[in-house]
Order: sequence, then C-alpha cells, then structure tokens
Amino acid sequence: TIAGTLHTCSGSPGNWWECDRGGCQNNAFYVDSNMYCPEDRCTINTNKPFLVSHYQTAEFANIWMQQEGREASFNFCSDGGYCSNMAQSYDGMVFSASLWGGPGIDMGWLDGMTGCWGDCDIGGSSVTFSNFELW
Repeated sequence: TIAGTLHTCSGSPGNWWECDRGGCQNNAFYVDSNMYCPEDRCTINTNKPFLVSHYQTAEFANIWMQQEGREASFNFCSDGGYCSNMAQSYDGMVFSASLWGGPGIDMGWLDGMTGCWGDCDIGGSSVTFSNFELW
C-alpha cells in the first residue's frame, strides 16, 4: 500500500528533537482496498508508471495519484490542529521517498492489513522517480 504520515517535533529549524513517532497518518488500503495494488483491477496498478502528488495545507494532507486517465486520492491527515502545528516548520523542510523492505525487515506495519505479512524481499524490486518537482 501507499501511506502518508506527518510527524511533528519539538524544537526549531535545524534543531528538532522529541518527534511524534506515530504521527497523523492513513493509507490507501484503509480508504479503498482496490485503490493501489500490483494488479489491473486496482485504480492504480503499481506495476505500471503513475503520477503521485502530495499536497499539504494547515488543514489537511493529501496524496493524489493518476494513471492512464484514472485518478485516486485520499487525505491521510485531516486533523487541523496537527496540520497547523506542522505548517509552522514548512521552511527548510525536505521531501523523502524510498522503497522499503529487505531481509529480516518485517513490513507488517505498512502492508499487514492487505494480508501481506513478514519479510519483504526487495532484491528483485526497483523504484524510479522521474520528472520530480517541488513547488
């Protein structure tokens, strides 16, 4: 699945500590189990290229995806207080994305609700980020 999580921390730019490990979060599977998967039955087939966008305000945070004329989106944090608190640290913020998993790494925390438990063997997997923009 694809998930989004906001984390707030105490401190100031360049000097953050005591971060909220749980954050404010949601994932595509909880919104619609047919939104995002490696099959044609899903709105977004992860075996094919797709566009993904993250949009965030002081009111909500959203993930929007598009593939072959189909669109899917979900708010992963709609807690205005949490988003507003995070908005104070937008200056100097960086974006991070990655392919997670590997031998001995239990990915149940991310994919368990889909029925996929245990190790995630990413040895033959790859991810490509292209036409990347921040604005």
